[in-house]
Amino acid sequence: MHDADVVCRQLHCGRALAAPVKAQFGGGEGKFLLDDVDCIGKESFLGQCPHAGWSLHNCGPGEDASVVCSVLPAAISTQLSPVTVVRSTSAAPSASTIPEDVNHPTTSSESWLRLRLVNGSGSCSGWVEVFYHGTWGSVCSDGWGLKEAHVVCRQLGCGQAVSAPLGAHFGPDFGKILLDNVHCSGEESYLALCAHDTWFTHNCDHQDVGAICSGSLVAASSSPAHGFSEASLTMAPEAWTPPPAGAQMAVRLMNGTGGCSGRVEVLIQGSWGTVCDDLWDLVAANVVCQQLQCGQAVAAPTGAHFGAGLGKILLDDVQCTGSESHLGQCLHKDEAGQNCGHLEDAGVVCTGADPTDASPTGGWAPVRLVGSHGRCAGRVELFYQGVWGTVCDDLWDRLEANIVCRQLGCSWAVSALTEAHSGEGSGKSLLDTVHCRPLAAMAGTIAEAKSLGKTCSGSYLTYVSSSSSMTLKYFRNFNNIGKNFIAYYYSSTKAILTATPTMVTAKPGDWPELRLVGGSGRCSGRVEVLHQGSWGTVCDDLWDLNDAEVVCRQLGCGQAMFALGEAHFGPGSGDILLDNLQCTGVERYLGQCAHSGWAEHNCGHHEDAGVTCSDTEDLPSPTPPGGSNSCGGVISSLSGSFSSPQYPENYPTDIQCVWEIHVNKKYRIKLVIPSLKLEDILGCPYDSVEIFDGPRIPSLSIGKLCAPGAVMLFSSSDIMTVVFRSDAMITNTGFYALFNVIPQSEGKSEDGPELRLVSGSGRCSGRVEVLHQGAWGTVCDDLWDLNEAKVVCRQLGCGWAIAAPGKAHFGPGSGDILLDNLQCSGSENHLGQCHSSSWSDHNCGHHEDAGVICSVAIPQVPIPQGGSNSCGGVISSLSGSFSSPWYPTNYPTDMECVWVIHLAERFHVELTIPSLKLEDIYGCPYDFIEVFDGRQVASLSMGRFCAGTELTFLSSSNIMTIVFRSDAMITNTGFYTLYNAIQQDGRETDVALRLTNGSHRCEGRVELHYNGSWGTVCDDSWDLHDAQVVCRQLACGMAVSAPQRAHFDQGQGPIALDDVECVGTEGRLWQCLHSGWFSHNCGHHEDAGVICSASLTYSTPSATVSRLTSASFPKATEVPTSTDTVASTPGEEPGVFHLIDLPVVRLANGKSRCEGRVEIQHNGTWGTVCDDLWGLSAAQVVCQQLGCGVALAAPRNSLFGDGFGPIFLDDLWCTGNETSLGQCHHRGLSIHNCGHHEDAGAICSDLPVIRLMDGRSRCEGRVEIYHNGTWGTVCDDLWSINAAHVVCRQLDCGEGIGALGSSHFGEGVGDIFLDDVQCQGDEATLGHCWHLGLSIHNCGHLEDAGVVCSDVSFTSAEVDIPYDTTPTPGKEPSLPDPPLRLVGGRSLCEGRVEVWHQGVWGTVCDDYWNIKNARVVCRLLGCGRALSALGRCHFGPGSGPILLDNVRCEGTEDALESCAHSGWAQHDCQHQEDAGVICAGGTDSIIPKDNAQLSCLPHLFQITIDRGYLRRLGYSSWDVHLNDELCRPQVTGRYLIFNIPYGHCGTVQQESLGSLSYSNSIRGRIRGHPGQIIVRHRVPQLKFTCRVDGPSAIEIVPGTDNPKQGAGYEVSISFLKLPMSQHVGNTGPYYTSQRNEVFLRATLHSPNPDLRLFVDTCVVSPDPHDFTTIKYDLIQQGCIKDDTYVTLHSRQKNVAQFKFNALNFLNSYDVIYLQCKVAVCKVGDHSSHCSQGCARRNKRGAGPMEATEEQAAHFQMVGPLEIHRGTEQSKNFV
Repeated sequence: MHDADVVCRQLHCGRALAAPVKAQFGGGEGKFLLDDVDCIGKESFLGQCPHAGWSLHNCGPGEDASVVCSVLPAAISTQLSPVTVVRSTSAAPSASTIPEDVNHPTTSSESWLRLRLVNGSGSCSGWVEVFYHGTWGSVCSDGWGLKEAHVVCRQLGCGQAVSAPLGAHFGPDFGKILLDNVHCSGEESYLALCAHDTWFTHNCDHQDVGAICSGSLVAASSSPAHGFSEASLTMAPEAWTPPPAGAQMAVRLMNGTGGCSGRVEVLIQGSWGTVCDDLWDLVAANVVCQQLQCGQAVAAPTGAHFGAGLGKILLDDVQCTGSESHLGQCLHKDEAGQNCGHLEDAGVVCTGADPTDASPTGGWAPVRLVGSHGRCAGRVELFYQGVWGTVCDDLWDRLEANIVCRQLGCSWAVSALTEAHSGEGSGKSLLDTVHCRPLAAMAGTIAEAKSLGKTCSGSYLTYVSSSSSMTLKYFRNFNNIGKNFIAYYYSSTKAILTATPTMVTAKPGDWPELRLVGGSGRCSGRVEVLHQGSWGTVCDDLWDLNDAEVVCRQLGCGQAMFALGEAHFGPGSGDILLDNLQCTGVERYLGQCAHSGWAEHNCGHHEDAGVTCSDTEDLPSPTPPGGSNSCGGVISSLSGSFSSPQYPENYPTDIQCVWEIHVNKKYRIKLVIPSLKLEDILGCPYDSVEIFDGPRIPSLSIGKLCAPGAVMLFSSSDIMTVVFRSDAMITNTGFYALFNVIPQSEGKSEDGPELRLVSGSGRCSGRVEVLHQGAWGTVCDDLWDLNEAKVVCRQLGCGWAIAAPGKAHFGPGSGDILLDNLQCSGSENHLGQCHSSSWSDHNCGHHEDAGVICSVAIPQVPIPQGGSNSCGGVISSLSGSFSSPWYPTNYPTDMECVWVIHLAERFHVELTIPSLKLEDIYGCPYDFIEVFDGRQVASLSMGRFCAGTELTFLSSSNIMTIVFRSDAMITNTGFYTLYNAIQQDGRETDVALRLTNGSHRCEGRVELHYNGSWGTVCDDSWDLHDAQVVCRQLACGMAVSAPQRAHFDQGQGPIALDDVECVGTEGRLWQCLHSGWFSHNCGHHEDAGVICSASLTYSTPSATVSRLTSASFPKATEVPTSTDTVASTPGEEPGVFHLIDLPVVRLANGKSRCEGRVEIQHNGTWGTVCDDLWGLSAAQVVCQQLGCGVALAAPRNSLFGDGFGPIFLDDLWCTGNETSLGQCHHRGLSIHNCGHHEDAGAICSDLPVIRLMDGRSRCEGRVEIYHNGTWGTVCDDLWSINAAHVVCRQLDCGEGIGALGSSHFGEGVGDIFLDDVQCQGDEATLGHCWHLGLSIHNCGHLEDAGVVCSDVSFTSAEVDIPYDTTPTPGKEPSLPDPPLRLVGGRSLCEGRVEVWHQGVWGTVCDDYWNIKNARVVCRLLGCGRALSALGRCHFGPGSGPILLDNVRCEGTEDALESCAHSGWAQHDCQHQEDAGVICAGGTDSIIPKDNAQLSCLPHLFQITIDRGYLRRLGYSSWDVHLNDELCRPQVTGRYLIFNIPYGHCGTVQQESLGSLSYSNSIRGRIRGHPGQIIVRHRVPQLKFTCRVDGPSAIEIVPGTDNPKQGAGYEVSISFLKLPMSQHVGNTGPYYTSQRNEVFLRATLHSPNPDLRLFVDTCVVSPDPHDFTTIKYDLIQQGCIKDDTYVTLHSRQKNVAQFKFNALNFLNSYDVIYLQCKVAVCKVGDHSSHCSQGCARRNKRGAGPMEATEEQAAHFQMVGPLEIHRGTEQSKNFV
């Protein structure tokens, strides 16, 4: 009855009343189509039920099945009649006759009903027409409503139905009426699934129906959903190309799995091109499928689903009705313009296949495998009702997987993967509880099978066929409860078979004889098989532990320990006899396993399989340590030892060794280091042994070791990595280590709490939940880190911990929070062994639920084989692959992985990167992969890469190193690589290089000899780097030119190489990146040429041929001694050096225009200079060229950051008198062997901004200069009248008439910038005079220098005339206002961000623009907190240059340019991407912003006040002070500028209601300045306030003569050393003890002896500016929250001492900060907070800032203190 129920449901005939058999309604005609139909009764149609397969049956006449249903809908018929389910009216459907809706076995035309809407405003409105039997017709209005219209709109992809008009709403239709009485539920996917009368049966007279869908209201340009475009005909008629009347347009499908799927390409005017996916839909795809005779379209993929094509895009906006015979008849636009690219190429997937394709077999629904790199592996998806859906893994096994593989033509199933192994799908899950029946089996094919008998019991039954085929049929009825069976098959030649099939008994001699060769005994080695009298090997394809188990069993060698591949025991010889072996592990002999057939393989002997069995002699036992020179490797033995190189002698310096112990997954690793003697420094910064619990991933580090002592460690998985490093100095005897394996289950306790992970992607990731007293509850994330996550993953058997997310990363849980403050060491077997608060004792909410991601939760991808969580290692196999961690999902942040491929000396390494997707920024500054031609040495770098496809590298030796790095932010899918070994003479034996058709052997057309013929090189990407490799290889000196366009005439023969891209240091031209041998798109008119320097001194024309030699060409170190020659590298002939004019130079990334990275401009491109031979003379040339005075320093090693673009000069040698760097001796333009980490820099003396302070006019006073944002003084040592002349001339004050010292004009403040200044008197600025260097002096402010100039004027009153101190045009202004403004907003505190740079205002691009950047802008402008960070030119597009891009701020920077960014004017933006900001507003002050500006910087106030405004308030500009009278402003031409550090100059700190503020006031002096008018009247104060996380303010306060006194005390906090320490009480640097204990002392400084101190609250946070978001409470309101916090006794009442353990925090963060709130109380006041101690609150505290208003006067915040991870170096942050 279950089967009958499905039939009735499918036919909309109610429920089944009966399921008659034995042809109750008469026998059918033709063949039986279905047999063994077994439905559960819930299926939607018969095709979902398990069955034997199309036309597979064992039935005869009289076995037809029938159905009697309960009701037929009145709309369909009034007559109840029995219906035959299987009507055998036609032959079994072939691949080309599968119904159009392959999921619904009704009639082909009804089940895939084609629709269209006609006469409407577009394709989504109009009257409804259906297509049936080749005819379009209308639908009658009987029963038509919104539900029916919904189905039409859904089927057309037009959204929801808006209206269902009747009665020819869109005009009359004169065609046929095909349907009547249509009744839908509204949920159907196709109109054909709705009930209706018989086709062509109706009682209407063109009472047609229509539909208006929501998609008709959307413009044709709207974005497609799910990769499919909505068709629309609403565009202007002239935009379309009418259907052609000529010949049919040819079409083909490319890059698919067969002839009936792929990228659509059309042939127009003799050229093939692609089709743009705009408006591409299933109707257009159907036209393509019909044109190609490929059945119906099942998908119309967009977005270059089958890869991006080449050539032109020939069609766009294609719109078909479905009746066209070829694609050219559809409406379309001709060749695509600017709105398409090849990433939008359209594709097609058809149901059928042309006669040349292998048709899929069986099944109703099309099937595909996705989420992997090939069509034969991945997640199973079915196509049903127009969408793809997934299959649930319930009951999913190899049997079901075999059906899928057979349907796709992919041979048999290797594995049946579950738990979303290939990633989670989207959409619906279409099938569940799938159970397939094996096919019936007999000798021969089904049609001519001869039964060899039936059996239902027995063992080792053997059957032999008489032909090359045998069929096995397995039958199981519904109540079968017996066991399953296993069958093996074995092929042999026909000669040994009898003519008649017989039943025989298996004998051991019937199976192949085995042996193991190359191991230490008979039970380990390379597997060899005896076949037909000869021994041969086994290929390692699909070779695993199951196969090895059978080998060990057959040889009587115990259990299999390892299944080794890649010729682990050396390559064999002779034939490769077996490949693709697939054993279940229970077979007795290898011959019982499935395989490809004798001698059928696609392998080489480098893939020979091997085995190590448990009874082998080569399983090493622990050995005593001995001297060894080994340095790292991959270890797979079950026990053994290793040591530092040369142990027990001293290890070498500058070495790094990596051992990766990788054993069988059923084991863990025990590592013991009995002896460890390295350079013992706290924190192990120099020599160390670092242990990783898994691969070499930073988050898996167990710790660094360097102190003497024995160590024992256990891994949580089957992998452990040991890294040994030594530096360049001190060594010691080193270490040795012993290891052995422990079964994974050993040591586990069963008394731990039951765990589960919820809401993740599988059982190994999710929110942690614990079972306690019968109920599940969550875990709080307080103290939660990777140590706790390790224990969870180990307890669940989920590998190692990848991440320990908190903050309800997997969503908040429900129920109780059962555990809090968990503290694990990481080695526990279950969570119950960790220390924690009591059950249900917590202070958390579900927004703090802890989570875990384990390594097993990361999807593993079969292709590439290396895709894993591994991060680096030493590779010695001859071929293989590896990938970025977690590939193909996004790699983690903050990673560094190093792979060293180290082969035998007779091999090169060929590395291919098929896919590389990192953070793609020019120059790859953030995430990149760097390839080294040898070891990881800068000079061997082949380049950094962060994007690309099919990159290929070839090493010049047997070593290649690959380094992968990611930063802390954006990630991508990463990369995977393939590598293989090439014999040193295997690829290059016949490779040679020559230059032809030139006037000398060292110039001419480049030609290569490869595979027996000479060929040319195409000039695509050809430049001086490539030419340099050619010249070096031919020993022709330096490259002078790289001519293109067949400069030396066109060559003949093949074009050997194209797209050559050399770094310039390669030894051979073919070692550079290129597109592959003979792969090009060029003609001989593009042949590349070279002119080398040696050709300029010799005139003997010849062709030089370079073949492989052992000569090397190291970097030149000679210094040129003449002006016309340049040093040659050894083995090269000397060449002529020509001077180059390089007039344009700049210094980049410095603090001023006169310091920074040296960059020169050539051919419109900026490039850098290498620091080889770089010195002060070369820097002097740069400083003179820029007019920046003398060179103070010539920094190297990229002191000012790595540059971008080319490196133009190397090995520069200057005398210092040259006019430009091009006049110095160098290697030649763009010839170098450097990387940007060697960029040269220069620091010049130029100090253009100067002023005279505290004199009677602007032309006399103390000399002060402006540098790096601050003003400083000049020491009077060697100060003379010549220096005064320079100063006065620079200020336009005439000549110097006095050079005064000894702080004649008063002592200055701030830095002393210059000392020992010696001027000639004619210098342009003071910075051009000779001096010791910036900030180098031996003076104090008592020695500040001064000047009196000839233009000085005197007055008896205050001199307060506005003036500008800028002496000359083009110099920086002296006013240090923020070079920043907001434009286009409603106030000064909102608008488009604009910055000032090099004399011009420009905008900022919105790439990476966020609220942190906005905080910096708002703070610098004194505009309060940031409310919004806007992009997309919210305040209108700016004009002028775009000066900054990719700005990334932390939010605390002092200037916007201090944030990370791409460099000045380096961007890829338009003004439509200008960034903007909205700030809360600076203040409620009545002071206009034009008169005063307040900036609250991280460490100080900065206030700039207009002097005229102060004068109007009654102030004298010289007669003002702060709360502290000694703090004075800087006086400029128009402004007074105060820079006041927090905590100085009388700044008042206040705390109220959780808000912290700092304030100070400007007041009039009590005494006037000498010689000035004394202000005697009362003036108002100007009070300015900076608030933490609140608006800043400037306000006028009524005048008073005396400032309000503060609390009269000060509190400090410092680190406390134990009595045995050398120092007592300091603020850093600080080193914790080996137990990670931190000791602190808080001290009250007050003259009042009646005050005492009490530590109220202490909080630890990773953010020094935020102690509320991410925090950990040590003590809160006197209540101890951390178990390690201890109050220490102090004899002094003004001192409080305490300690805590920092290990918990330093495991999670590299640096932490401590801030404390200290209470100050009166001695003897028992009601004070100091006497009450712990004051518990009803609600959870908000953090260290919580206090009431009345308590504010009794509390003071101290800190933060900074503690670093590693060395635990600490300092006081404020």
